[in-house]
Amino acid sequence: MKLVEKYATEISYAQLPTRDNAIKAINDKNHTYLYWIDALGVEYLSYITVLAKKKGLSIHTDIVRSDLPTITSINKKFYDQWIGGNKYKENQLDIIKHKEKGGYFFTDDEDPIHIPAELEVIEKAINTAAMELSMHNYKSFVIASDHGASRLAVIKKQEVPHDTDTKGEHSGRCCKTFEGCNVQNKVEENGYIVLSD
Repeated sequence: MKLVEKYATEISYAQLPTRDNAIKAINDKNHTYLYWIDALGVEYLSYITVLAKKKGLSIHTDIVRSDLPTITSINKKFYDQWIGGNKYKENQLDIIKHKEKGGYFFTDDEDPIHIPAELEVIEKAINTAAMELSMHNYKSFVIASDHGASRLAVIKKQEVPHDTDTKGEHSGRCCKTFEGCNVQNKVEENGYIVLSD
């Protein structure tokens, strides 16, 4: 947690390019399949890489950031405005992480019992990529996400210790911008305040 807090106070992640910039840079969008996995974070990258290599796929990775705050309504433009080939949105990972019907709640059981179901979602995406590419339906297959799972905010188990005139939203991950906010480690973007720590 100390390393996470160090990076948070440096706010170095804000220097990364955004996902939207990476999507805009795709040259041949008409021959590209866009596969959005809601709540897919960088923690799955090594698993994706291993599965892709096992399927004989070449892989290129862009490490990017979401727009802040990391909520779907702010981070879905890349999908809504996609003008390329086919596109698909996979909701199951987000359902597993955040919804009652996903069956996993950190407050009920802190053990990561949900991981096998999450890995199945990713395996489905790689299998789809291998099929579409081997059938020459597309020249490239892009797996992208709106945001990660925000698990560090959950497992830290700590409420923000600041009084504000506005109420926290989206499980306390952000609040609307307000006058006079003089809090350390804050980032203001898209009309919201997000604390980096």
